[in-house]
Amino acid sequence: MTTSGAHGGARRAPWTFETSRCAATVTPEAIEFRFMVAAPDGSLSEMLLSVGRHDMPTLLEEIAYEMPEALEWMSAAIMTVARDRRLAEEASSVPHQRGA
Repeated sequence: MTTSGAHGGARRAPWTFETSRCAATVTPEAIEFRFMVAAPDGSLSEMLLSVGRHDMPTLLEEIAYEMPEALEWMSAAIMTVARDRRLAEEASSVPHQRGA
């Protein structure tokens, strides 16, 4: 959706990122982001992005341009996923101790 800018040029009407309605999950192939956005008319839409790891830098650049308020949440979700993976790998590499 576009609107006229101050000098007659077209600009996009703002969509609002609903930070309280977000989730991220990891599959072997991708990170999936599910979130809600509010259109300029107030209607809500659910969005699902499934992004392969090699596509992540391009996605983040696009999100930074289109919905900068979403970038912080998505970055935090990626860091949470990375931390959880690291903890799982560390836990699996520790030998299990048997009771005496």
